Amino acid sequence: MNEGNEGSKKKANSKLTVVEALLTAWETGNLSQTVSLLTDDFKATGAAPYPLTREDFVMFQRVHNEAFPDWTFNVSNIEVEDDKIYVTCRIKATHTGIYDLSKLSLVFQSIQPTGKSWPWSVERMTYTVKNGKVSNLRIDTVSDNWIKGIVDWLGIKLPISTV
Repeated sequence: MNEGNEGSKKKANSKLTVVEALLTAWETGNLSQTVSLLTDDFKATGAAPYPLTREDFVMFQRVHNEAFPDWTFNVSNIEVEDDKIYVTCRIKATHTGIYDLSKLSLVFQSIQPTGKSWPWSVERMTYTVKNGKVSNLRIDTVSDNWIKGIVDWLGIKLPISTV
């Protein structure tokens, strides 16, 4: 193997390590670790009815960690391509905590724990890693995933339009 390939592999591995650390931070509820892995201008799309800034995303994680403390991503495939990391996963979680969407600026009452366990549909997430931090997350979701899907699954109707 030549040095050019070796350098490219090290960069790819370091980007992969950042994404794996972010997934682990979510699964373990480590918000300070999440903050340390996101750029100041971080943006996430696909999980909420609006784009999430870094601060929004950390609150998004907090709300979901509180409601679904056993959240696991169950990653089935990871691909590294330049500054992009593609993660295919099937999230599984049990609703054992309060799901408080008002913390996300959504006009909605808290949903008390139901004890329901739910596997999401398979989804693909695209992470952009720059300078050792995640700058962008795009979640290519289907209609039954994330906020809209979660509240539908819990039998609640959202009073807002989701995009």
